[in-house]
Amino acid sequence: MVLHNFCGDDSWSELVNGVQKGLAELNLGNIPITGSTESNFHLKQSAVGLVVLGKKPFDKITEKIFSNDLKFAVIGKPLVGNEVIDHAHEVVPLETFRKVSNLQDIMVWPVGSKGILSEFNQMFPSKEFTKEMLGADLDVLKSSGPATCFIIAFDQNQEVDIKKIATAFYHSITVK
Repeated sequence: MVLHNFCGDDSWSELVNGVQKGLAELNLGNIPITGSTESNFHLKQSAVGLVVLGKKPFDKITEKIFSNDLKFAVIGKPLVGNEVIDHAHEVVPLETFRKVSNLQDIMVWPVGSKGILSEFNQMFPSKEFTKEMLGADLDVLKSSGPATCFIIAFDQNQEVDIKKIATAFYHSITVK
């Protein structure tokens, strides 16, 4: 973990504690945390960057080619700004992310600041999706700047197991 602290020296230990809390939620221990603090001048705004480096096993297929046989869902809800604090109960827990991403033959894609539709188009670059093509109970254009949710593509026979893991965080997406 590489932590970029633009909040001043006083914030370093609190930020490290937050990273360690996330690691504990995932049952990951002994992960080194390094980084730096911008301390040679005072900033008027705060910012934090976090880089997580890891390895992906080669035996797990994590990419899929678009097919009408696939099912899609968003796990969590796109939130941005104060919504992340005000609706923290709608942010997908890290443990749920870990369990879903460990399933075999599933594609997992975090939703960023450009929203679900933009990420869908990056997941399947050979096909162009529009807002009208995606049926969901979520706003597919809404930002999820801190990645409070993720998209999954999976085979139909996996839906029951995924719903058990994701519980109320599961939001089905249909493609027209």
